[in-house]
Amino acid sequence: MRHPLLVIENLTTQYTTDHGVVRAVEGLDLRVEAGQVFGIIGESGCGKTTTVLSILRLLGNGGQIVSGSISFAGQNLLMLSQAQMRQVRGRQIAAVFQNASGALNPVLTVGEQIAEGLRIQRGLGRRAAWQQAGELLEQVGITESRKRLREYPHQYSGGMRQRAMLAMAIAGQPRLLLADEPTVALDPPVQVQILDLIERLKDELGMTVLLVTHDLGVAAALCDELAVMYAGSLVEQAPVTALLSDARHPYTQALLADSAAIASGQPAVAMQPPPLAGSAGCRFYLSCEYATELCRTTPPPIRQVDENHSVRCWREMNDG
Repeated sequence: MRHPLLVIENLTTQYTTDHGVVRAVEGLDLRVEAGQVFGIIGESGCGKTTTVLSILRLLGNGGQIVSGSISFAGQNLLMLSQAQMRQVRGRQIAAVFQNASGALNPVLTVGEQIAEGLRIQRGLGRRAAWQQAGELLEQVGITESRKRLREYPHQYSGGMRQRAMLAMAIAGQPRLLLADEPTVALDPPVQVQILDLIERLKDELGMTVLLVTHDLGVAAALCDELAVMYAGSLVEQAPVTALLSDARHPYTQALLADSAAIASGQPAVAMQPPPLAGSAGCRFYLSCEYATELCRTTPPPIRQVDENHSVRCWREMNDG
């Protein structure tokens, strides 16, 4: 029986901008079971990456968690000091982001960067760290590791750079891997290889994976469960098979139609961009063909469709 490794309750994260305060994530609840691949899907700007940065507490200037809790292995991360969080990052929770080129230091060899993480996170000496770095490259599918360790990021292909980032992420032997759009800008065959690699590493290392993506095909290929976000709000959550076969929220249905249209070579389904956070009512109101006056004025609560399937929609409430 699985047990929750990550539990997010009523998380609200906001940014102070030149145009005022924007709530990028509002009232988010998630429960990620140990050993699971849990996916968060939605368009750019829906709050996916902010959720990841909130977990890591790396929001930067202007970002602030204003309410809620983030519990990892029974410990509320929001109650930890920065020094304590540095012990969590890398060692217990690691992250891989979409821009591997930007994440890797261009003036250091790949081997130096992996070995540095090993020295910090696992206390290895220089020689042991260098040897372990080579083993990690082999583990993520990069052959000729002795040669590759001495190469710089620009000498790697896009897929190899992402593999190197995965090697750095697993160096600390984390329990949770946060993968934020790990296949963006990669060719389809390379995307499949990276997804297969993440799944293999999860099984080999006993990790839990939180995958963030805008691509429904990527999510369907890897995830056990999916949470759909729109404009900072969770709108639907279900096991991936249930979501694909019985999507209830109009936005989820639009994502499925969009994915099907792209796969068949047709134009994508047009949807209004997410409104600024803080708007009254349902945030999908302007784009929803089923919207009523109630949807415009009052935010809908989450309703359980069944034990493992929930949706935030007044239409579901009325139909139920």
